[in-house]
Amino acid sequence: MYTFLGVQRIDFVKDETGEQIRGWNLWVAEAAEIPSVGLRPIKKWLTDEKCNSIFDSLGGVAACGKYAGTSVDIQVGLRGQITGLKFPQK
Repeated sequence: MYTFLGVQRIDFVKDETGEQIRGWNLWVAEAAEIPSVGLRPIKKWLTDEKCNSIFDSLGGVAACGKYAGTSVDIQVGLRGQITGLKFPQK
């Protein structure tokens, strides 16, 4: 179980190649392992397409702000990429 922290829009030009980089950073946190305590934040990169496929069924990225700080189940694909999120029902 993870804690949903939020989603951040990323849009910049890569200096070395001039390539336009667009996507989203998904921020979640997991419990730290002993001897550490608290939560350890984790950033996952999502393309626009992947972000839309995950968040459209939840009402879009903006609608998910209400879930910040709540527990979330993360569905992971075969290559370790996030394929879905499941928030607890209220």
